[in-house]
Amino acid sequence: MLQKKEIIFCNKKTAEIIGIERKEIYTLALNKVFDLNWTSIEKRMNKEGKTFNTPVKIKTGLKEGKEVLLSISQLTYATEKSFIIIVKEIDNQ
Repeated sequence: MLQKKEIIFCNKKTAEIIGIERKEIYTLALNKVFDLNWTSIEKRMNKEGKTFNTPVKIKTGLKEGKEVLLSISQLTYATEKSFIIIVKEIDNQ
């Protein structure tokens, strides 16, 4: 989960997919974990709606360079936006 551009929660499975310890991911910015441009994602979110999927590459950890699919959903409470980001493995068969 992302709030104020900071990772505030990462479950065990997501940490395994990335190849990083959960406690370590909280010290990283999202763009250090994944090859993405958060500003363009926010613009796309405003244009396309509250949920979308995008393929990205992992930039850190044991799985660096591996492509995954991010499913990003926006939550709004009062004037504050938060994001739930689900990391899905892409099966390259």
